[in-house]
Amino acid sequence: MFHEKNYSISLEEAQKQKCEFVCEYLGITKGSKVLDLGCGWGGFLKHLENIGANGTGVSLSTGQLAACRSNGLAASLTDMRYITPCHLGPFDAVPAI
Repeated sequence: MFHEKNYSISLEEAQKQKCEFVCEYLGITKGSKVLDLGCGWGGFLKHLENIGANGTGVSLSTGQLAACRSNGLAASLTDMRYITPCHLGPFDAVPAI
């Protein structure tokens, strides 16, 4: 999975490997509930969807939020500094990639 100093792979493959590494490192598997802090355009959320994990993203960008939602990804316009278990519930993993 991890290709140390392999500059011949495509950006798409590098992104995929990054997502796989994060999931492996944090023990994210099918059914895991994951909060993606600063979810951006939803790349990691899409990966979570593909492996059967339940991803929720938060972002401060209305444009990125719109992109996530237009792709059917769960995301909200939320400042991560104010998230509590009462707000979104508990999670199995909380990456900030």
